[in-house]
Amino acid sequence: MSERKSFSMRHVFKNVLNLEENTEQCGDAENHFNVFWKLRILNEDQKYLVFHLDCLRKDETCRWSIPTEIEAIFGENQARKSTKNHTFSQISPSNKGNIYLTWKNVESSLEADGSLVVEFRVKIDNLNKVAEKKWRNFDDEAAEKASDSIIDFAEYFDCRSVIEKCENFILKKPVYMSLKETFDYALRYKLERLKKKCISELKTSADIRSIISKNSNLIDNATWKHLSLKITSLFEDVESQLEIMQKTMKTQKNETPKVRRHHF
Repeated sequence: MSERKSFSMRHVFKNVLNLEENTEQCGDAENHFNVFWKLRILNEDQKYLVFHLDCLRKDETCRWSIPTEIEAIFGENQARKSTKNHTFSQISPSNKGNIYLTWKNVESSLEADGSLVVEFRVKIDNLNKVAEKKWRNFDDEAAEKASDSIIDFAEYFDCRSVIEKCENFILKKPVYMSLKETFDYALRYKLERLKKKCISELKTSADIRSIISKNSNLIDNATWKHLSLKITSLFEDVESQLEIMQKTMKTQKNETPKVRRHHF
């Protein structure tokens, strides 16, 4: 079971009582766990002020859903609260206005300047279940086109089993990336087997420089150890080849036939 994730968003909405019917006021978009979210209020009619939390995730490469528990808190003194559950998805990117206040309660929650302080505390649950469901419905062709999206999704959900399946796919299928790009990818998502595969394919000093140059601060001790062993192995191969060449040259020199000199 992965650790439950949570975040909070707070916004001060100005001149709420002057909000015309069927008009809205929005807060700034915020990034939480690699997904952007936005608070929004809507004067739906003369009875209620409706509060929305919008999930701005835009991903058409796979189905996704984020089950949440939302606690909405109103007013600087947090006098009014409301708790609701909602599963965000492609077809339901907002909590659908299931959090609202009567205008009477809005007025009693306002600050002296007529503004309304709104805070949403969001808890995200069932992460492994959701992410693994995505993978089971994911065919190879889609995976090749959207491996970044899937692995981002798995990292967001802290689901190692899905990340490992992504890694298996990359290891088994041809990857149309350079050695440096593949190693960058392995470092970014902590794909240990892919890192080892990249290191095993290092052939020249130029290869080594290419993967180390901009990644030195991302390389952990274990990976440095593998790199050191590979570099040592490469130098040993070079020394061995030089030794063979020297022996070959010496042998050829010794086997060179002597030219007889004829005296006339």
